[in-house]
This record gives sequence, C-alpha cells and structure tokens, in this order.
Amino acid sequence: TPVGRFGAGGRLYVISDRDGGLRRLWEVDGDRWRLLTGDLDHEVEAVEVSRDGRTVAFVVDVDGASELRLLDARTRKHQAARGAPRGGVIGALRFAGPGATLALSWSSPTEPSDVYTYAIASATLTRWTTSELAGLDPAALVTPTRATATAADGVVIPMWTYAPASAAGGAAAPVVVYLHGGPEQQWRPRFDPFVQLLCARGYAVVEPDVRGSTGYGRAFAMLDDGLRRRDAIADVGVVLDWIAGRDDLDAARVAVAGGSYGGFLSMASLIAHGDRLRAGIEVVGISSFVTFLEQTSAYRRDLRRAEYGDERDPEVRAFLDELSPLRHAGEIGDPLFVGHGANDPRVPVAEAEQIVEGVRAGGGDVWYLLADNEGHGFTRRENRAAYWGAVVMFLARYL
Repeated sequence: TPVGRFGAGGRLYVISDRDGGLRRLWEVDGDRWRLLTGDLDHEVEAVEVSRDGRTVAFVVDVDGASELRLLDARTRKHQAARGAPRGGVIGALRFAGPGATLALSWSSPTEPSDVYTYAIASATLTRWTTSELAGLDPAALVTPTRATATAADGVVIPMWTYAPASAAGGAAAPVVVYLHGGPEQQWRPRFDPFVQLLCARGYAVVEPDVRGSTGYGRAFAMLDDGLRRRDAIADVGVVLDWIAGRDDLDAARVAVAGGSYGGFLSMASLIAHGDRLRAGIEVVGISSFVTFLEQTSAYRRDLRRAEYGDERDPEVRAFLDELSPLRHAGEIGDPLFVGHGANDPRVPVAEAEQIVEGVRAGGGDVWYLLADNEGHGFTRRENRAAYWGAVVMFLARYL
C-alpha cells in the first residue's frame, strides 16, 4: 500500500514498489512519477515533509536497521543525516516548526523506545524521554550481529543472532530459533525483553527472515505465497545447517519458537526437522490453514486467502490440509509448548485446542497455557510474566 505526504506546490512524496521491486521514494507531480531513491538498494519505510516544503525526511531499512536520510526538495539530492541514531529502529517522524527540527522515536536492542528531536542544521540529537529498564543493567543486555544463510535455490536468508549474555569462550550454547509472524514482517534490532530473557538464561537466539518476509522487496515477500509455503519451512532447515557450522552454537540443543504465523512455522518445523530439534514453542499459532481461514474474523479472511490460498478451491484445500500441522500432529515427537488467548479474533483459540488434543492423542508431550483475558498474544503484564516464566521452565527441562 503506497504511503505519501504532500509537499510544496501540490507535489506528493510517495513510498511505493510500483516498479515491482523495492519500496522506494517517488515524487508525484500531476501524472508524472519521478524516482528519488533509485541509487539506494534499500527499502524506504517512512517519509515526512517539512512545513515549508524544503526538506523531505525519510527512513530506509538497511539490513533491518533504520537509517535517517534528508532530501533537498529543490535539488532532489539526499544524504544520510549526520548525528542521527543508528543500529536500531526509527519511527513516528514529525517535523516541528517550519522544518528545522525533526521529532522521532528510536529503539535498539539495549534501549526501549524513546522520544528524540533532531536539529537538522547542527545535526544535534536531543533525548526527551528515558524509558525504565525495571532495574536491568543496560551493560548486561545483548546487541545482535548480522548473518546470512543461503538456500539450495540461491535465496539468501538474513538473520539476527544474539549470543548468550554469559558467552565468554566457553561451551557451545543451546539455541532458540525465533520465527516471526506475518508472514509479512521482518526482524528488526529493537528492544525485546523476551529475547533478552533468553540470552540472560544462557541461550543464543537466532532470528531468521525466511522467504516471505518484508524489508527485502516484493519478490522476496512473495516467495512463500500460495503453493510455495513449504519453501519457507525448508528455510528453517537451512538455518539449522548454518547453526551446525558454528563452533559457538550447539546444534544438538536447538528449539524453535514463534507467534501467529511463526507459531505455524514452529510446529511445521517440528514435523519437517524434528530429528534436528529438541523442542518447540508456539503462541497464537495456526495449526490448520483450512479451519483458520474458515473461522478467522470475516474482515481479514480474504486478505489471508491472498497470502495462504483459497480453501474453497478443492486443489488448494487439499494442499493446505496436507501442509497443516494438525494433519501431522501424531508426528510431533518433540515436546511442544502451546500458548493462546481465549478471545483471539485473528487466530481462534480452536487452533490451539485442536493441536494440543492431536499431539496428546499421538502420545506427544504438550504444555498448554491459556489466558482467558487475552486476544492475539499475551499483552497484560501478569500474563506475560506467567508466559515467560513457563517458557523458562520448559526450556530448562528440554533444552
């Protein structure tokens, strides 16, 4: 979906992938479209125009991290903003005044989101808020590194990797492969207390952007659509191969975890790669695409059919049924943790109940955490604490 802001003289600055590739910044004047960021091999994720129309601020996604850039509306030349924050995620761009100051939010793996202003002329960043860390030592928080793995068909899978907080040249660390939802999402270098908890407990965390993720262009985001869904599951195997090639990671102690679509991937990975995994965690995940598409809220059903396939088509329905973890619940031999909110409007709680019943019927070991006062995920403080505590116990037992 294009995103745009009006500039001077009726011009419009639009983020669009109209050329079929990356989401880029365009200037629209009447029926004329002019590409402004053709020299950048990165997607544009946000844009704002100063009140005087002279400056266009935009944010590009550089390997998952945000970079603030400034464009002169007259010359159409742009450059990276000196002194702007790096290594994290920028959001909520707003110009204050005619155009001399830019307000923004910024978060990094070691800092929760806070509000800043950036003075363009002096390239000075001023912090206005300081989020609490609830007593955590900032120096003990882990900053990830970037890595890639390549699938057999040449598709490159980008990853963020977090070393355990206690890593200091000792034994190889057990690993949690964390799979994002969406699937149109991307792992970013943001503050995530769950990831930091895992690192503090001695686990390495690997966050892969398997095919279907956003941030790398339209073609990459569409690589898992419809009948190509198995390729995303195969990408998890590629990540496991990458782990096996690392001396600092213990390939014999790996778990998968994920929420929503990532929950589906976790369960599917236990089926496809179960001999290489020790356990799986899924929260608000899809256990059957057929029942999910039939029972999800009506307002989003057609949108999800465009991504996963239309279950009303007999051929597609047969494919989705065979692909679904519920169809192979008896094959899940590794311990499985299932979490869900009873009031989930996106992925109905029946998706959790049927996979729990199916795995247990096959003799599998399942831990099930149901929150009566939650929807799509655990958002309440007490529920998050219960979930995180249960996951820590689950991993301590099986990993």
